[in-house]
Amino acid sequence: MFAIETERQDDVLIARIKGDATIDHAKEIQQRLISAMNEDRDIVLDLNDIDVADISFMQIISAAHMLLLKRKRNISFCSNRASPAVVDAAKHSGFFAHRRCSVNGGCNCIMHDIFSV
Repeated sequence: MFAIETERQDDVLIARIKGDATIDHAKEIQQRLISAMNEDRDIVLDLNDIDVADISFMQIISAAHMLLLKRKRNISFCSNRASPAVVDAAKHSGFFAHRRCSVNGGCNCIMHDIFSV
C-alpha cells in the first residue's frame, strides 16, 4: 500500500505519506514533492503512517530539504515526528550521523528533528 495526500493551509503544504516509502514508489514521491515545491510554499511532511522506508526515501527528503533552502523555504516533519520505519531508515542509511546541516549554515538538519523526540 502507498498513498500521498496533500492539504494546503495558508502558506504551507502538508504532505501525508502513507504505506511503503521505498524505491518502488520513489519516482512518484519525487514527482509529488517537486510539484509541491513548485507551489512556493513551506512543506510539512506527515510521516507517521509510513510502514516501510528505505534509503531512496531518505535521499528524496534530503534533496527536497536542500532545494527548499535554496528557495528560502522550509521543510519539516509534522509534530517533529516520524514513524519508527522512517527513523530506522534514517539510522541505517547514515542520516542519523548528520547532527548539523552542511547546507543550512550549521543549523540542526531536519533529520535531527526525528531523533530529538
